[in-house]
Amino acid sequence: MRGDLHPTILFPLVFLLLLSCSSSENRDDRNTDTTAPNDVKTDTEEDIQQDSEGIDQDINQAEDIDEEAPDPSLQNMRSEALEGMVNFSWDLPEDNTYTEIRITASPADVMWGEAERRIDPEATEYLFDKLVNDIHYTFEIQAFSDDEEVGEAIIRDAIPFSRPLLSVGVHQSLPIIDSVTKKRALGWGALVEQVGSAYSWSPDGTKLVTYLGARQRCALFDRATRKEIQLEPSDEFGSLCMPADYSWSPDSRQLAFTRLPEDNELPATSSLTYSVLDTQTGEIEPDWPDPAEISPIELIFTLDWSPDGKRLAIYPNYSNKPPRLMTINTNTKEFDLDWPEHPNSNPTHSVNYIQWSPDSKRLAIAHPSGFNNRTESGYLILNADTKEVETNWPAFTSPLPSTTVWSPDGELLILTFSTGMQVIDTTTQEVVPGWPTEWPRIKDVAWSHDSEILAISSAESPYLLIIDRDSKTIADGWAPLTEPVGKLSWSPQHDPPTAPTDVEVTRADSSATLSWTAPADAKILDYRVTIEPAAQVDGPADYLVFDPAATEHVIEGLDPEVEYSVSISAISVFGVGEAATSSSF
Repeated sequence: MRGDLHPTILFPLVFLLLLSCSSSENRDDRNTDTTAPNDVKTDTEEDIQQDSEGIDQDINQAEDIDEEAPDPSLQNMRSEALEGMVNFSWDLPEDNTYTEIRITASPADVMWGEAERRIDPEATEYLFDKLVNDIHYTFEIQAFSDDEEVGEAIIRDAIPFSRPLLSVGVHQSLPIIDSVTKKRALGWGALVEQVGSAYSWSPDGTKLVTYLGARQRCALFDRATRKEIQLEPSDEFGSLCMPADYSWSPDSRQLAFTRLPEDNELPATSSLTYSVLDTQTGEIEPDWPDPAEISPIELIFTLDWSPDGKRLAIYPNYSNKPPRLMTINTNTKEFDLDWPEHPNSNPTHSVNYIQWSPDSKRLAIAHPSGFNNRTESGYLILNADTKEVETNWPAFTSPLPSTTVWSPDGELLILTFSTGMQVIDTTTQEVVPGWPTEWPRIKDVAWSHDSEILAISSAESPYLLIIDRDSKTIADGWAPLTEPVGKLSWSPQHDPPTAPTDVEVTRADSSATLSWTAPADAKILDYRVTIEPAAQVDGPADYLVFDPAATEHVIEGLDPEVEYSVSISAISVFGVGEAATSSSF
């Protein structure tokens, strides 16, 4: 007799039985060979080649997906901050569709030119000029095709700044050298185009004496704009100007220069005289004494304004008597004839060069043989108070001196000659050893404004040498010149202006009148006005006042309910000066 199975036991047994059957069927399916023994498939060469081509096609498609499209943006963007400018250069991508390139600068209200410049699509360089030194600018450079942006915009930041510039005389394709980049200074195209020769910077560092070969006349160029200063036309500073020598008054308001004399309204070619130019008006100043009234002269080859501004020294060559040193009182415009005459056995030989010491207490003279009863050429140091020759200076080591140049700090005196130079310590009055003094055919030397760098020009290669005063070695990195240079002159460097004084603000409802007294220590180009809080000004809150003579300005766009403060700074070629800030108003 069989017993009954309880449902709780029956159901699990049934489930296990079904699961076992399913597993057996799966194993049978996996072990079943569905191909007959004589029907085994073998890959042919055609099958293998088709499979290989399929794999290659898949790989190529993957590579096409991974390969990026060429970047249509401007390539390798480079920027360089200069004096009042920033120079940009770049590479163009191949097969580009550019129709123009735009460079946009900000802040737009603190520059002298347009904030957006549109450039030829084939250009690879642009000089962004008319900027203010010492202001931080941000530039966006973007390529366009029919007003559609192409590629990514490039952002660059730059702060233009002032630096010493070296003028190199008659080197017409390279009149100015930048002391920071140590190569041709950019932006002086107006001078180069007129075959201009750069001669001498004004003591305030803002103007440059030039001779324009294309027009056969002298001219003054403005350092900030790098353009000619338009002066009152004159024959003396025009067609008669022959800048064999020139000298600025210490305040840069006057320029003494050599020129051809007028003879029956035609220039005489066998002699030189001098004139004095008012650099503010462009007029030739009258009433300066004529040395020809004392005796007929052949030429005035050299002249120099004393650093204290009191005397102008000239050395005329007379036709019937030896050359004679003369000084002119710049206040009375009268000759001082108390200087002793120095006999000269060769009256046809002119004095080569004269220069006042920085303290105006001495006058150095490079002279020919036969001068002052000397059988050889050399130099003299005259005491400006006693007007006597000082006898305790070292002997000249070579014949044929050409220049005598004091360092601006007055501590050194350079004597140049045909085969080198001699360096003298003015305190000990001894020759200073260690300087590289043997250079062939020196034409000129010039000290930097801080007396730390000496530039030497030569008629033979190397045509320009830059020597560091501390190490007495030739400085590296200066671009070599391929042609001789002539007269040298370093631009003086000064601090930016001091802060305006007596700043006052008179408030109206939506405006205010700002007044101030201008700084007296610099040539002002413009003023910068900054208002706070800027977000509460309906209009620009940081901008330029385009009037260097201004002492008052009306501020617009103010909210009557908001309290403001304003600061004002004077701007010169050397940068933005210290700000003067008003009290809240």
